[in-house]
Amino acid sequence: MTLERLLRGEVRNLRRTKTLAIAALHVFLAASLLPLSIEAAEFRGRVLEAETQRPIPGANLQVSQLSLGTSTDHDGRFLLELGDRLRVRVQVTHIAYETKLVDVDLNHDPAEVTIVLEERVFISDGTVVTATRTPLLLKDVPVTTDVVTIAEVNAIGATTVDEALELMTGIDVSQGFSGAGVSLRGVDPTRVLILIDGERIVGRVDGAIDLSQISLENVDRLAVIQGVGS
Repeated sequence: MTLERLLRGEVRNLRRTKTLAIAALHVFLAASLLPLSIEAAEFRGRVLEAETQRPIPGANLQVSQLSLGTSTDHDGRFLLELGDRLRVRVQVTHIAYETKLVDVDLNHDPAEVTIVLEERVFISDGTVVTATRTPLLLKDVPVTTDVVTIAEVNAIGATTVDEALELMTGIDVSQGFSGAGVSLRGVDPTRVLILIDGERIVGRVDGAIDLSQISLENVDRLAVIQGVGS
């Protein structure tokens, strides 16, 4: 082998080594651009009662987009792992509180937040005042009692008491010399007691109260108690 061939072989080896070194450098740079670890986005915080600021245990948090959910612990704390999602809508529910929707954007919002819930008001039954002047639940009243709410009154467009009473069965509203009177189970209007907030109405004309003169503007509900027990 001549000297010239040896030199050519060495040059080729140097070029090959340089190429391999550059390729290794490219691999190293590409690997260095990747994160060392991908951490799941976390959304954490507490659920409190709005009025007392006490923690609410057992509140449910649901992310519908991810089919993901959790519940608060005894201290009202929660943790949701959102994966790579930084913007979600979380629904917070509890049987004793109003449902709340919380829009989460971890790009701007703090990772730990406080969510307050308003107490839910349950109306299980109407309350009336009987002849004993004692407030009772409608289901516990010992005599026949009907209650019409102002929402039902507004639905028919009534503006006075006599128009509202036409909703009820067993009641006869009639126009007479004294105005619009009401008869209960055949009892004459002069013998029907009319109360506002438990107080007897004065101003009878010919023994009866003109119900067409009583506006519904400040009325919350109408309660009609029928029979001798009233």
